[in-house]
Amino acid sequence: MSNTPRILHLDSDGGEQRTLEQLRRERGLAWTMTPASNLAEARALLAAEVFDVIVTELRLPDGEAFDLFPDRAALGDHAVLLVTGHGDEAAAARALRAGFSDYLVKRPGHAHLADLPARVEVSLHARRTERGLRDTASKLSDLFDGTSEIIQSVDPRGGLEYVNRRWRETFGYRDDEIAGINLFSLIHPGEQAHCGLLFQRLMGGEDIGEIETRFVARDGRVVTLRGRATVRFEQGRPIATRTIFRDVTEQRRLEEIDRRRQERVLRLQANLLQLREQSDTELGAYLHLVTGTTLASVGLAVSAVWMLSPCGSRLECRSRHRAGAAEPDEERAGATADITALMAALSGEFPVAVNQPGESPALAGLAGTGLIPAETVGAILAPVVLEGQPAGCVLFTHHEEGRQWEPEEVRFGAAAAACVVLALERERRRRAEQENLTLQRDLERLVAERTAELAESELRFRQLAENIGEVFYTIDLTAGRFLYVSPAVAKVWGRTADEPWASTEAWLEAIHEEDRAAAKDFSVRRASGPAELEYRIRRPDGVVRRVQDRSFPVRDAHGFIYRAAGLAVDVTDRRNAEAGRIQRQRLEAIGNLASGIAHDLNNTLTPITLGLQLLRRKYPGEEEVYSRILKSAAHGSNVIRQLLRFARGAGGERTPIRSADLIENLSALITATFPRNIRLQARCTHDAWPVFGDIGQLQQVLLNLCANSRDAMPEGGTLELDAANLVVDAAYASGAVDAKAGRYVVWRVKDIGVGIPEGLINQIFEPFFTTKGPNQGTGLGLSTVARIVRDHGGFVTVASEPGRGATFRVHLPAAEADGVASAAPVVAETVAPAAPAAGGAGRHILVVDDEASVLETLCATLQAMGYRTSAAADGTEALIRAAEQRAVLHGMVTDIHMSGIDGLKLIRTLRHMLPRLPIVVVSGRVDIAQQRELAQAGIGQIILKPFTEEQLADALERALASPPN
Repeated sequence: MSNTPRILHLDSDGGEQRTLEQLRRERGLAWTMTPASNLAEARALLAAEVFDVIVTELRLPDGEAFDLFPDRAALGDHAVLLVTGHGDEAAAARALRAGFSDYLVKRPGHAHLADLPARVEVSLHARRTERGLRDTASKLSDLFDGTSEIIQSVDPRGGLEYVNRRWRETFGYRDDEIAGINLFSLIHPGEQAHCGLLFQRLMGGEDIGEIETRFVARDGRVVTLRGRATVRFEQGRPIATRTIFRDVTEQRRLEEIDRRRQERVLRLQANLLQLREQSDTELGAYLHLVTGTTLASVGLAVSAVWMLSPCGSRLECRSRHRAGAAEPDEERAGATADITALMAALSGEFPVAVNQPGESPALAGLAGTGLIPAETVGAILAPVVLEGQPAGCVLFTHHEEGRQWEPEEVRFGAAAAACVVLALERERRRRAEQENLTLQRDLERLVAERTAELAESELRFRQLAENIGEVFYTIDLTAGRFLYVSPAVAKVWGRTADEPWASTEAWLEAIHEEDRAAAKDFSVRRASGPAELEYRIRRPDGVVRRVQDRSFPVRDAHGFIYRAAGLAVDVTDRRNAEAGRIQRQRLEAIGNLASGIAHDLNNTLTPITLGLQLLRRKYPGEEEVYSRILKSAAHGSNVIRQLLRFARGAGGERTPIRSADLIENLSALITATFPRNIRLQARCTHDAWPVFGDIGQLQQVLLNLCANSRDAMPEGGTLELDAANLVVDAAYASGAVDAKAGRYVVWRVKDIGVGIPEGLINQIFEPFFTTKGPNQGTGLGLSTVARIVRDHGGFVTVASEPGRGATFRVHLPAAEADGVASAAPVVAETVAPAAPAAGGAGRHILVVDDEASVLETLCATLQAMGYRTSAAADGTEALIRAAEQRAVLHGMVTDIHMSGIDGLKLIRTLRHMLPRLPIVVVSGRVDIAQQRELAQAGIGQIILKPFTEEQLADALERALASPPN
């Protein structure tokens, strides 16, 4: 547009045109005015010149102003101002719909022309603005179309508003197809739901960071795009998203290929290790193992070992596995075609990999034979070289069109051939050794030949050694230096093959200082014969590994040992597993021993407890002595129960428990029973999560820990007891035994006592370990704590410094909050009251126990209570007594652990004979399974030995009052 606006005035009224020209001069308007009186004249002017604004009357001699521009395309970027008559608002509206800039209504005396200059200026300004926007949009479009990034703009409903050239090229859509596409129809079905959630978060104003999504192009291709999206807001409302992507499809494809290749490499290495570990197998079976293992490893149609016939003119199949067949082929098929080209190709060091057998000169004439079946698409022939000449091959074939052999598959074929070579050499050595027994005169010649063969096979051995995980080495015993170390040393020692092996002294530096003396002796012993040693090494990163080193002598032609060859295997994981197994067996054995001891001690304490109460009744007046003995017996009973909990981990029903209730009850007990110089500070956060467990066992956990803290502060001090929530992450869990990530409630017990010596802190949870004196502790408290917590899915940590106290933290998994039960009160030890008056009323009770002292004491106690009794020393005698006295028998008291017919069998039999007979069970231990079986038999009264006369009387009265249905 020029600086002077050019105006085309289209009007059939010459007076109108003259008035407008006069108005222009009067106002000094810098316009160039060009008049036209009809449409034809106007068209001619528009074809020859460019005008900034067209001022036109509606009706002209040869038509209407709308005929000048029949549609918007013809209008282009012309600014048109329509002058219409008064009352013709419909024409004005039509003009605006047609794209005219503005309209002006005529007034008498050309008065409306006074408004025309202002309307023209508005139209000129609008045209300049529109052109500027159009230019800017064109430049941005050129910029976006020139970039390699994929750019798109999407409305809040997912409709595409704008895409650049790169987007259209990627998805394959034309410009005229974009408007009707919704972005979510292009997203891969497997990711539409996830992308919908991300889109909602984005429209909500959240920064979702970089996103990576799969899309489906027009031709069905799946493309993976990665980029960042932003949202444009107007008046706080999202109106569009703009996303800049880059195409990472090829990158992800290559990553997937590399991942599969790595998996394949690991699988192949594992199978090579299997072949090495079974290398002592008989030759025929070993060749079957080679073909069977490689078939599954590489995904083959056929895996076979072919060897030259004795005449050297044909190949014979020594072992062959086919896909889908459970067993190898038994027949020894032969290749009868000309094998000259094939054997020439096998004379090289590397396998022959063929992707189209018909196009390979090496396989000319062999397609369709037993060697290369007609359906074969690809083949690998790895040479089996003996004495420098090809003696056969390991053959891999597949039937998959388009498949190409991977480099690692070719190397695997070479390694499999090396295994076959070693097996053949091993077989040949075996035969040679047998021949040596009868050919002693040729010993020197055979030794020289074997030495030469070993030198020739050294390269092949190195190739095999470098592909397995153990460390092979050879050492010059004279010079004391290593000649070769396999690359696996980097994995085991964490060092390069040259770094620690320059000399024996350098090798010793990598060995743990506590094992160096044994290693020095090992280095001396291997100079005289086979030697073996297991020692620890310290890697540069500080990690300690355990290595099993076996050394074998190498003799020269005269039989003297001048070298040693060795194999070092990392056995750290194996030893750790063995140590764990031994520890579990040890704990199980201790548990079985403790269980047996506890049962016997319970039987021993029962006559003492009941007998004292009989003495109290017969010889009153010595209450202090009786109480002291009963308290000692109660203490022994508590120790026995600790043994049983440690041995079996037995507990009651598990329910949700609030930490606040448990700590409140425990605080009351501690305040009432602990010395006054122990100051308790107990607290629990109001939002502490519940835990799910056996309330009795968990009370014991806190009681044991608090009692230990009390004993650690003989002069008094502060005992802290609290509970709080903790979310354990992977980093926290890695620092504690038995810990897993998750939500936990942590009970903390802290004291300011004597603390735990650093050398003993790792032993405190072992059973029977204690730092207290002989008469002060059993060593079962902390081991029981650890077992209970572990059975509840938790773990325990401890921190301590000598002289500065100790802090124990019990981590228990959080439970759901619904239905949480309050903790039951903690039961304190009390002295048994005086014996009650006899209440048996002459009722007849059958007493059964295989311990004579228990049986006698039970009978005496029941008789003192007013009952009549019959005694039975085992289940068989009890059945006889019950049959004889069934008419006068009111109840039975029996143990369940007896020889012969035990208590459970006795009860099951009596339920058939006397189904309503009341029965009370007394036993040293009753596990959960036994409790269930007793409940099914209708036994509601169970007393654990040792027990008091009051407990026995109460249980017996309850049983007699409520006989079973």
